Amino acid sequence: MRVSTSKILSMINIYDYFLKKLYELQFKEKLTNIMKWDYEFDVVVIGSGNGALTSAICSHDGGAKTLVIEKSTQFGGTSATSGGG
Repeated sequence: MRVSTSKILSMINIYDYFLKKLYELQFKEKLTNIMKWDYEFDVVVIGSGNGALTSAICSHDGGAKTLVIEKSTQFGGTSATSGGG
């Protein structure tokens, strides 16, 4: 049985199309799960320097639901990384 080159290319394109669609669906599902946010906080503290963490602890001790957001991979802000003096 002979199959023309155009028929093979057509079948590859269809296969490729369905693989891309499957990938997009899986990616969208994962993205939707990642972006889901079902939390509420009374206090949101941006950063984790000395002042920020002190306010977060005081808020928590006062009964507030508190969230600390830090952009760095380390906590402590410039207070921890400056090395002093």
